[in-house]
Amino acid sequence: MRSLRTLVSSGMPKVMLHAKYSKRMVWLYDWDSLGVHTMKLLLIGLTAISAAFALVPSRASAVTITLTNDGPVSPNTGGVLLGPGVFETSSHNAPHSIGANASDPKGWDPWGASDTNSRWLSVGSCCGGTGSFATFSFAAPEDTLSLLWGSPNSDNTVTLYSGKNGKGTVIGTVSFVDGVGYEINGSPTTTPYGPNTTAPGDIISISSSSLFQSAVLTNDSGGFEVADIRAAAPLPSTWIMLFSALIGLGFFAYRGSRNAAAIAAI
Repeated sequence: MRSLRTLVSSGMPKVMLHAKYSKRMVWLYDWDSLGVHTMKLLLIGLTAISAAFALVPSRASAVTITLTNDGPVSPNTGGVLLGPGVFETSSHNAPHSIGANASDPKGWDPWGASDTNSRWLSVGSCCGGTGSFATFSFAAPEDTLSLLWGSPNSDNTVTLYSGKNGKGTVIGTVSFVDGVGYEINGSPTTTPYGPNTTAPGDIISISSSSLFQSAVLTNDSGGFEVADIRAAAPLPSTWIMLFSALIGLGFFAYRGSRNAAAIAAI
């Protein structure tokens, strides 16, 4: 008859040993099979939680919006209007331009007066106009929007929506008021701002505790010149996926050490 060590190392799912090997009954379970199935269920559950974080916006009543000024952009050539995963889906009186032109009726290039071929647009052109807007939708729900905000002036407003194409629930608004500065949902902030001149504009980052899928830029007077519009993916799903991987690695390390210890103890 084979020894207990041989039986264990052969990978048999369950072995019951009788009096010849021990006066007690010893049960050894196939931890490999049980562990694989357990890990599959665990990973499926964590993936589902990750998807929920990515797809379901937070309740509007708990929304917190923060605003940061990352400083003026360096005079650029070849600057972009839209970052990856950002799409202009509708607009009215929001013409596009390339490079700076002192006589451009569309407004001042947010990349600076020395720019020659960067892309930008001006909501309301140079002279505003009631109902001027540009809508930008994102490939996936986001929690941070950044844009190059040139020569800020009153009526420049960014409104975040839970759905694409400016639909769904209003998550919040960020606007500029002459003599006051940036406001969040109508409340003044201490966020610094640049001058209303032809100098390069500032990179403004808008972060929200509730996910959004589109942003609508509106302006009724002057021009709302913007460029380099980008959105950042939310962090919760990233951390959950990393946590899942760490659990998997830890489990398989534990399983290997447990099996080795069981065999060595025989």
